[in-house]
Amino acid sequence: MNLKARMAYGNNSLNLSDIHARVDDITLRGQFRLGLEPGKPLSITADVQLSAINLDNYLPLPDTAGKNGKTGAAPAGGAAAARSSEAGKIPMPDINIRLTLARLSMEKLQVRDIQLAAQGLQGNYTITALNGVLGSGGKIHATGAARLADAANPAYAIKGTASEVNMGNLLESLGKGRPLNGVARLEADLTFAGKNATALQNSLSGKGQLEIRQMHLESMPTLPRNIPGLQGRVPETIDFVRAPFTARSGEITANPISAGAQGLSARGRAVISLPRRNLDAAINVETLGMTIPLIIRGPFDNISYYADPRFALDAASKLPAILQGKSKKNDSDPQRQDDMRGAGDLIRGLFGR
Repeated sequence: MNLKARMAYGNNSLNLSDIHARVDDITLRGQFRLGLEPGKPLSITADVQLSAINLDNYLPLPDTAGKNGKTGAAPAGGAAAARSSEAGKIPMPDINIRLTLARLSMEKLQVRDIQLAAQGLQGNYTITALNGVLGSGGKIHATGAARLADAANPAYAIKGTASEVNMGNLLESLGKGRPLNGVARLEADLTFAGKNATALQNSLSGKGQLEIRQMHLESMPTLPRNIPGLQGRVPETIDFVRAPFTARSGEITANPISAGAQGLSARGRAVISLPRRNLDAAINVETLGMTIPLIIRGPFDNISYYADPRFALDAASKLPAILQGKSKKNDSDPQRQDDMRGAGDLIRGLFGR
């Protein structure tokens, strides 16, 4: 590490100005103040600018567990427990921090032009601004809070928007391929708590809305295989998908989900369980003058979809009206004739003839 700065001490504070530092290939510029008032928590004031950071150079963190195996595990009670209890009572510092980061990357995922402002007292911190630009396309704006005073049960909140997100590029940067393309906007107001990823996931609560424009699924051409009569009638691109949602204890309910495309519209609801990693959705697709109820369910790694079996019986009862029409004056309408032929194809597909 190389560090150059002007240092001054006075009035119970250590001040570093005109900082020029370098660690590995990361450079840092800015100002830093450490308050050391007797009988008070530390206070940290900083305004710093960082160059690009590649997390691949530092993650995963080394696992130090078991390196002191000769001494054995510390006992659950006694002096070790007392020291742990006392450590938990040490107040966290007061902070007032402004940070800019040129780029943060991990594998293919990149976020650039990051700006962060945070302040607070003794572990109760507020993020007044968090902005960034996704390398894959899109912008992030958020505020938030972190309650870290209770070290055993830290809690967090975030409220923000991700806009103009290129879904195909983002998924590819996350190593998920390109199963979906489109431009997305996410608004979310969420809370979560815990000390590890599982606890944070299982405590997720709040509300928000997801919108995707010009959505194309890689599997779109194969979707009708389990839905007889729709072959060749599912559009390649869905004009819009809109899903307002609520979350409680890791279970996300999206209702009502709505979607639209040329000759097709859909509406329904879905429940996503993060603890069980499971999806359960019911969607009504309207096309060819009919409403087709779809069931989509299963674990994340094996989701299946099919038409509700009750649809075949309902469709059979409506077949005469669909094929003959209620008004003969519309029989010459080309669109009407196309719908009638399509409905007939769908019914024949359902009954295998």
